[in-house]
Parts: sequence; structure tokens; C-alpha cells
Amino acid sequence: DLGLDRDTLIVFTSDNGPTFNGGTDSAFFESAGPFRGLKTMVYEGGIRVPMVAAWPGRIPAGTVSAHASAFEDYMPTFAEMAGVERPAGIDGVSMLAALEGRASAQKPRDYLYWEFQGKQVVRMGFWKGIRNAATGAFELYDLAKDVGEKSNLAAANPAIVTRIEAIMRTARTESALFPLVKPPVK
Repeated sequence: DLGLDRDTLIVFTSDNGPTFNGGTDSAFFESAGPFRGLKTMVYEGGIRVPMVAAWPGRIPAGTVSAHASAFEDYMPTFAEMAGVERPAGIDGVSMLAALEGRASAQKPRDYLYWEFQGKQVVRMGFWKGIRNAATGAFELYDLAKDVGEKSNLAAANPAIVTRIEAIMRTARTESALFPLVKPPVK
């Protein structure tokens, strides 16, 4: 009755890929599609999720974007939408241009960074590096050619591995509550 649907951004997304628990059968339903992994895994099946957004008059209907983003991009986006400065000291970039279908105006992310259960992950363009913090084992995938993360290209691309490892050293913040590698239980 108030017409809020004509001036409201509505976003549907998820914080992880399909799950393995709760009575689901992700394998049977092929819930991750071509992607490797499920919830709690650092492969695309666990972290790549769709985002559907509607905003009449601002987002052209049927728009599709390949812009890679993460949840830390929402606050800068909402700040830009509201016409206010983004809070200081936060990560992320506004994805408003991508939402509005202005791909050429969208500032791309230099990289995306995750860490979970002793693994560090960097997405840099189409390159994705995964490092096991406990063993040092490194995996490298070219997501433009291998969304299923089947071919580890680390040995053939040492320069890319070096760049991603540098990001892994500088992107994280040490935390006593969330150590990268948990000490052994005594």
C-alpha cells in the first residue's frame, strides 16, 4: 500500500554453498552444480553463491553480472546508496555500479580473501589459490577454464603462487580467538 516495493533494494543470497546436513541430499540433487565442494569447504561449491537483486528503476530487469564480490562489499554499497561516507577501517568496495548494470564503471576487487578451518583462500581475478596452513600445501586453479577446480596449476605458475602467497601474508589479522592453525589438543 505504501509503494515501498518501488523504491526498495531487495537482495537474496547466501553465506555458503549447499549443505551436507539437515536432511538434504546435495549429491543426489547435484546442488553444487559444476562446482567442487559444499558448505564449510573452501572450494567454489562451498563459497560461490548466487545473488539475486531487484530494485525497480535502478537495476534493469534481466541484468546479469559476473562481478565477484563478498559480504564485506555490502556496507560500502549501502553507504553509497544512502549518499554517506562508508565507515572507516572496513574492507570491501561498493558494488552499486555492477548492480545497476554499469559494468564499465564498477571498481573490481584486487582480490577476495577467506580463511576457514586452517585454509587460506585468495581469489585474484580468475586465479584462485588455496593454502593449507598446517602443511603448506598449495593449490592453484584458473576458474575461467576450470570452475570444478580439478586441475591444480600451482607447479606450472610459480609467479602467480608467489603473488597470492604475499596476499595471504598481508590480508589476515592475527587472532587469539580464531588462530589460522589450532594448537594440538593435549
